[in-house]
Amino acid sequence: TSSLRTRYGSAAPWRALASALLWVVHPLQTESVTYIIQRSESLMGLWYLLTLYCVARADASPQAGGRWTALAILSCALGMGSKAVMATAPVTVWLYDRVFLAGSFARAVSRRRSLYLGLAATWIILAVGCVHAGRLPRPAAGFGFKEISPIAYAMSQPGVILHYLRLAVWPAPLCFDYAWSVARTAGAIVWPSAAIGWLLAAVWWAWRRRPAMGFLGAAFFLVLAPTSSLIPIRDLAFEHRMYLPLACVIIIMVVGGWEALQRLRMAAS
Repeated sequence: TSSLRTRYGSAAPWRALASALLWVVHPLQTESVTYIIQRSESLMGLWYLLTLYCVARADASPQAGGRWTALAILSCALGMGSKAVMATAPVTVWLYDRVFLAGSFARAVSRRRSLYLGLAATWIILAVGCVHAGRLPRPAAGFGFKEISPIAYAMSQPGVILHYLRLAVWPAPLCFDYAWSVARTAGAIVWPSAAIGWLLAAVWWAWRRRPAMGFLGAAFFLVLAPTSSLIPIRDLAFEHRMYLPLACVIIIMVVGGWEALQRLRMAAS
């Protein structure tokens, strides 16, 4: 948007470089690279980010908008075939479009109807994969997984998300397999849930007052939603699940740090 371009445009490349470098070298990404089967997480992240990039290019290049739209849909489809976390990509695109491109949800859909129809159609790929997974003799995830109830899983996830956020700030100690226990006590449920509720309220406030920051907060929770909500998974916590959400946290930290430095500089002068 024009306001963001005015505020951050001159130093945007350097902040983007700093965010990208911190995201790439962050120790929390280790599992996504060294745990071979979970390179599907980084592959999904590639398609997720490429989908957003193609949508941005389609808006910036009206003459080639059709080709970029087709690439966005193709990227989203490939992501759906890579990992189920991609399920939230169409919603994230819609939020991105509203904040940075169209200015409203209705205008985003009216301007890019074919894009959203195509993105929605990619959910069929995910649905087919979920049906196939549900037919496995012993599913390790989904509502067919009976070892953990959806409610118990959901009550345990606030503590897990807070642990992820702590690792984003101070990535130690890292652990390959946490064997995270289901939260059963009031202390393990109430306080983490209250903290996450506060963070969600902060995201809502930012969405209303500073939509760009609100988008980053919303994207963080959206990407984590398939693995940190009501859908039970055998392993309650895995560090590779923060592969893409970590980018949102780092961008917030980089922009927030830059704002703090600017205010200190103004106060000193």
